[in-house]
Amino acid sequence: MRRAAVATVGLALCIGGAAAALGRVGPSRAAPVAGSTAAGLDGAQLFAAKGCATCHAGPGSTAMAGVGPSLAEAARWAGTRRPGMDAATYLGDSMRDPGGFRSPASTSSAVMPVLTLTDDEIDRLVEHLLGG
Repeated sequence: MRRAAVATVGLALCIGGAAAALGRVGPSRAAPVAGSTAAGLDGAQLFAAKGCATCHAGPGSTAMAGVGPSLAEAARWAGTRRPGMDAATYLGDSMRDPGGFRSPASTSSAVMPVLTLTDDEIDRLVEHLLGG
């Protein structure tokens, strides 16, 4: 019961944090939110600003809610998840279509929200996750 409550709260934080950072939740290739300062952020800063760090641990960061699988070592495993798909493609595609990717490491029933990310933001996030 407690675990389900934590997952529910974590999911709400994840969706709420991401929605707040973005100004909305919507298609992943939408234009940046008007007045967004994301253009000047590096991948690590985007990881926090877009709400990723709410649910996921990342390189050099700990998740606030911890309902999503850790992405801290994505460089090690991302290229092994789908045959013929390299790590950068896997991570980028999972950000564009989160519903099409379910981590075998996930122990939560939380669902990844569709975030409004530009292709440039995805590139910067992937570079961050891969240690660039």
